[in-house]
Amino acid sequence: MPRIRGSLDSTRPLIVLDSDGCVLDSMESKQRTSFAPLFLTHFGLERIAGIATETWLFSALYSRTRASNRFVLLLRTLDLLRRRYPPGSSGPEIPRLPHLRAHGGADGTVSTDSLAATIRELSADSPAAAELAAVQRWSQNVDAATRQNQRSVSVFSGVPEILRAAGQSAELVVVSQTPTDVLIDEWQHAGLAEEVAALYGQYPGGKARVLTELITAGPERPVLMVGDAPGDFSAAVEAGTAFFPIVPGREEESWRRFRAEVLPQFLHGEYTDAEQARYTAPFEAALPKEPQWQTY
Repeated sequence: MPRIRGSLDSTRPLIVLDSDGCVLDSMESKQRTSFAPLFLTHFGLERIAGIATETWLFSALYSRTRASNRFVLLLRTLDLLRRRYPPGSSGPEIPRLPHLRAHGGADGTVSTDSLAATIRELSADSPAAAELAAVQRWSQNVDAATRQNQRSVSVFSGVPEILRAAGQSAELVVVSQTPTDVLIDEWQHAGLAEEVAALYGQYPGGKARVLTELITAGPERPVLMVGDAPGDFSAAVEAGTAFFPIVPGREEESWRRFRAEVLPQFLHGEYTDAEQARYTAPFEAALPKEPQWQTY
């Protein structure tokens, strides 16, 4: 369940923020110190640690799947590794995780909680239960490692002041692929939890569903999604909201432009499709869909 402070005001303009890599400068750190190392150890990929880490980071940070649901990233990275080490090559056997895929792991709707519920419904000695339990252990250990490293969470320069300025005229809500309890801990550690009205972590149906529910609760108010990943843009398009991108690698510049240019336009009803396209074109060009690397 989301963490909501009081009740949401459905009459104010709404700004929906992604978290990692957008407001909190923690995405790269989490992927390198928690996700990637545990990906290697849990799925037996230590023998190709360098290439497996490179592949994970491409999926999680440097491509169109940036900031996707962790189970989507897991399947995507394993698929890419199989392309790097096709059948008959000298590489190791790359796990396929067919049961995770069969239970929705590739479509972004699986959460830590829904995975646990699925496991409870399966026969304890079934191959599906064994596979999904292994995936669950990986996910749980990622969360534990993330909590241990929370002292390294920081905020992009100027963002606290920008959030306070935006909060004077709009309601701020956070959506994230991070489990809600971890997300709350991160925002409290960063000193930003009180700047937003609600924090939505992993949520059934993903970000598009959160946006749709928020729109339904206040259908007359304008809504702007601010995010740093193609999935954020897709969620905004699916829900029918405006979008402003935080360009990876140019986060602080993007936030300055948000405050100086986009926030006033949004609040005055002047952030048009044409204005949005000025910002989304370089954003879409910044992240490739497919990697350019050697196949072994």
